[in-house]
Amino acid sequence: MEYFFTWKSRRIADPVTLDTELTAWQQQRNLEQAYVVWRFTTQDARVKLRSLYPNRAN
Repeated sequence: MEYFFTWKSRRIADPVTLDTELTAWQQQRNLEQAYVVWRFTTQDARVKLRSLYPNRAN
């Protein structure tokens, strides 16, 4: 079975190489203290995604 991961316009077919590449990327992101800027708050998500998350309080 081949493993494909598109990374910087190239394909990685070897799972060992994929793991090495992802580990290096993860370490770099951790060093940069990268974080996610969420587009909306939890409360906004509850309103927007109300149909996906039914109210269980009843």
